[in-house]
Amino acid sequence: MRVIVNPYPTLVLHHGRFLDDAMRRQRVSEADVRAAVRRQGLAKLEDVGAVVLEADGTFSVVQELPASSSAFADIQGVGGSNQRNLAK
Repeated sequence: MRVIVNPYPTLVLHHGRFLDDAMRRQRVSEADVRAAVRRQGLAKLEDVGAVVLEADGTFSVVQELPASSSAFADIQGVGGSNQRNLAK
């Protein structure tokens, strides 16, 4: 039930590249992601480490994505695993 009520955060842009499969599954357009990047005051997608579609429908834009990113532990594709959410 948790998966239906509270979906997982989803990586939709990684190191300046759109993740088309994830975007299609979440029904997110490139325009949505570009707007989120602009709201953060960034002008180039290449300067973005990651954009995450959060479970509440908002976007998180991270300019630099360090090798060890504990805040991304629940996001598959950035070294995390969604299995962590299932355990809660």
